[in-house]
Amino acid sequence: EVPPVICVPKGTETSLLGEYATSIRGSTVEVAIPSRGKRRKVMEMAQTDAKSKYDAATAAVNNYNTVKASFDDVYNRYKSAADSGDATTANALVDSVNSWADKVNTAATSATSAVDAYNKSFASLSPTKAEYQSYITKLNNLSNQASTIAAESENLASKVGTDTVKYQEAIL
Repeated sequence: EVPPVICVPKGTETSLLGEYATSIRGSTVEVAIPSRGKRRKVMEMAQTDAKSKYDAATAAVNNYNTVKASFDDVYNRYKSAADSGDATTANALVDSVNSWADKVNTAATSATSAVDAYNKSFASLSPTKAEYQSYITKLNNLSNQASTIAAESENLASKVGTDTVKYQEAIL
């Protein structure tokens, strides 16, 4: 849904945007470049929100990577103990492996949600061409990471379940 007024930052091509928005809305859309007042404040708040959402998405992806590295460490210690027949150590690590697997899944969900929130917040802006290109680059990078995270998270659940059963059978 296109609003009757779109506020854009200085440097934005307003005539083409206005024509396009009007054609979608079906009635005239005003494209304003506010320099002060309420419209300017709202536009600045939307830009601040988009930056905040980008920072949150980046932090969520980084958190996932940290959690995943911790899981990998615990899982590799578990696997090493099971491979060497050290049942005591392997059994002691089973709960830790499952706990870290849950943390990885939670971090994956958070990262994916944060990337979606960034995308939605930026969609409310009317960026300049340079801002839009920067946004697309950042979004593509975050989306690729979120896709990798989602795939790793799905594979992880299957791997942990299968390997835990396999190693428990081998060391008992």
